[in-house]
Amino acid sequence: MKTSLLQLFAINDQEDPDIGSDLLDIVEVPDGEAKPGKMKRMKHWLQHVHLLGSQARITFDLLFIDIRFMRPYEAYAPKYGMGEDNPMGLLHALTFAARQDPSREPLVWGYHSAEPLKVCNDPVAIIAFSLLAALEQRGAAGDIVIDDTPWKWDDFGINKYPKRAIEHFSTAIAHLPQGDAEVIWKDMVFRYRNKLAHYVKKGLAFIEYDDLEGAYQLACENTEAARKRLAKLTLEISGKSEHSWRRVLQLQSLFADQLEYRQESWPEDKIEVLKEYLMVVRASSISDPPEVWAEKVAAIMTGTETAVLNGIRPKGNKNRIGAMAIVCWWLKQKSHHKSNIMASQLLRFLGYEENGRPVMNCLYAVTGYKSLEKFLEHLETTETPLQPSLLYDVGRYWWENKCNAQIAHAPKCIQ
Repeated sequence: MKTSLLQLFAINDQEDPDIGSDLLDIVEVPDGEAKPGKMKRMKHWLQHVHLLGSQARITFDLLFIDIRFMRPYEAYAPKYGMGEDNPMGLLHALTFAARQDPSREPLVWGYHSAEPLKVCNDPVAIIAFSLLAALEQRGAAGDIVIDDTPWKWDDFGINKYPKRAIEHFSTAIAHLPQGDAEVIWKDMVFRYRNKLAHYVKKGLAFIEYDDLEGAYQLACENTEAARKRLAKLTLEISGKSEHSWRRVLQLQSLFADQLEYRQESWPEDKIEVLKEYLMVVRASSISDPPEVWAEKVAAIMTGTETAVLNGIRPKGNKNRIGAMAIVCWWLKQKSHHKSNIMASQLLRFLGYEENGRPVMNCLYAVTGYKSLEKFLEHLETTETPLQPSLLYDVGRYWWENKCNAQIAHAPKCIQ
């Protein structure tokens, strides 16, 4: 799989983003003016119309938003109000942000303006910013601070204090960074890194444990040879089965705010920041090998038709074991060449015939599937490896060592 850098998409009427780093890729898009080639930003209203109308595929990790679009750079849009102060950049961003799939990779966006105070009380700016903040779930990872106080998109308490909403979002706009892209890109990479850790903690994304462990051991070793190897490392990241995605991200790109430029060797004075981050993500990741998880599943697959998940702690382990039990039970049926495998049979076997909610909660937490029937259908029909990779690895081990079957005869989902 091809390795990638973090992808940056800029919405700016005046200039291409000046980030001064070779550790980020700038997304290029058609200019919308019937000219060949592409440009490194979305710069005006009719270009936006063209991009939507042509159904151009635009994906990104970082979204740069210049709040104000002004003449002569924005030459086509109707004039907004009496002066040059307008929130058109926020409206442009709203479309692209809404098209990003929130169930896939994490993404963050940053806002900049020469004078954010001039638009902070604009009604359209407040509404557009609030929608963007909600789409991003801005501040959910604890990464937004205003006047030394953590800020979160829903802090105003819509159920208790809805009248505070206008002030809440207006204040946030007023405290946005003042200047151009160079003043916000490092903060955005930092926030993306925190959000990825947040996704891992919540089970929304998975990082291959061997990649994390290898990077952590090299960071602890901290020799010149180890730092050279660190500079070449990648992380394989994937999502839930129902919203399957996978990418291989260069570790240096994830720390672009620290490194700025591509390094041949990881700087010694940046090792502690790397090590601390890897420790946090390792603590939220899955450490045991497939055979250990398979034995945990085997311990509950007793067939006594009693609620087998009761008492398993912590909750993350319970969710994983419950999802694995579904896969392993299904594989056992397939190894016996059984057809017409029913969800009701599985629930009865696991002791949840009367109330399957505990099993369904486990399945949803790990795979994103809300329907056990649809997940079993997915296992039966998919031509791609099962996601997340833990289910794939445990499934393969179970097939060969518990079902005593050859992997060549296994269902496609674990081949």
